[in-house]
Amino acid sequence: AAKKPMAVVPITDKAVTVKPLSAEKDTSPNLKSALKVLPREDFYTVSPKDSLASIAAKQMVFNDPSKWALLLRFNLDELSYLKSGPKLPKTILRKGTRLKIPVLNRSNQKPAKPWVVNVMSSPIPDLIVVETTRLIRNGFAAYIVAFSHKGKKWMRLRVGFFETRETAIATGEKIKTLLKLKDSWVTQISASEAINDAS
Repeated sequence: AAKKPMAVVPITDKAVTVKPLSAEKDTSPNLKSALKVLPREDFYTVSPKDSLASIAAKQMVFNDPSKWALLLRFNLDELSYLKSGPKLPKTILRKGTRLKIPVLNRSNQKPAKPWVVNVMSSPIPDLIVVETTRLIRNGFAAYIVAFSHKGKKWMRLRVGFFETRETAIATGEKIKTLLKLKDSWVTQISASEAINDAS
């Protein structure tokens, strides 16, 4: 039987800012809770059966498995052996690997770099994982935002973080070329989403 085409929302929205639809609900773990459990250590030593997703989900780390992308971005050399693909976040890591744990942006003030590129939205995790990995390994600060739309779990793939709209648009053009996309759009984020602007 023929495979059903993957559901992807084309990036054709020209709006500069996006207000959440009433039918959408942010499904990310409680941000206040995440802020309280930021890592006390700068590094994490991989234990047996650890994966990027399982480490990110630990309360002492990010308390959010979708932040596996942050771990990958800040540990590209240490994790260069990982094969790109939909299973990357749950791939068992090499025991004893020392991973840097980036510090999340804990400020509740207006973000200094409020502009991001919205790359795509999809209810299909595998697609988001593949494209997130590709962007990170090409030097982009890609991250994932989970949300609910019409009762279904969706994910947004975004790239940040920029001081000006013009810089975000220019980066969006580079992403379009890399991923062979037809379009891209930029938006301003809130302080809660700026938590992904790690260092």
